[in-house]
Amino acid sequence: MDGIYQHFRAEEYAFIDKILGITMQVENEYTPQLTDFL
Repeated sequence: MDGIYQHFRAEEYAFIDKILGITMQVENEYTPQLTDFL
């Protein structure tokens, strides 16, 4: 997943890390997640 950062600005990295963390949690626990983003 490190290659994904090349598509974003440096100031967006924190948001990308947050979304990747949520994605990993959903994949591991099979639980739905609701975010303000979507």
